[in-house]
Amino acid sequence: MTGRYALFTSKEKTEDHFQAVSDSDVIFEPNYNIAPGHLVPAIYMEKAHEKRVGYLQWGLESPESGGKTESNVKAESLIQKNTLRKAFQRKRCIIPANGFYEWKALTAELRLPFYIRLLDEEIFGFAGIYDRWTTKDKEVFSFAIITTKANELLQPLHDRMPVILQPNDYDYWLDPINSDHENLSELLKPFPTDQMSTYRVNKEVDDLKINSPDLIKPVM
Repeated sequence: MTGRYALFTSKEKTEDHFQAVSDSDVIFEPNYNIAPGHLVPAIYMEKAHEKRVGYLQWGLESPESGGKTESNVKAESLIQKNTLRKAFQRKRCIIPANGFYEWKALTAELRLPFYIRLLDEEIFGFAGIYDRWTTKDKEVFSFAIITTKANELLQPLHDRMPVILQPNDYDYWLDPINSDHENLSELLKPFPTDQMSTYRVNKEVDDLKINSPDLIKPVM
């Protein structure tokens, strides 16, 4: 499960990496402790095939959910549930990140946080799906991060990891006209172990009130 991540790259660098244009209200502020429920930048493609960066809320909600949200969805379940299948078919997004956190459980009470990042890229994108619907009281525009089996690096921490897309797959993933489930599913695989690194970080990341660059510094 992916429960926290960090995004601190500038708006300009993010737009350049994903070749996307930000909505006028999107203001990038460094956040080293993003959690479900937060409103964050995400990238999606409109029918005009223009990649946009807009705000989405982390935690997929739909009319059929009864108010429940899903922050992560398994790649294997995307074609099994009706609401997920519809989003997988037409409403795919990318969530920019610099790294994410995972916890290693030593005992039932003791969990140690680790930070995971890519070796050769400052910023990358999680594969996600989103949904958008309106009621009399609110407009819901939310997303979930897709997870897959953990690679060898992450297996000691958790049996799942977020799907990280390769840059040359961004456009294919986002294209709303593309509904080839079989080929899209081929992208939902563990990221190569030799292109990632992980290290232990301070337990202060457990506290959502703390948002500081110190959260991603290694603990020796």
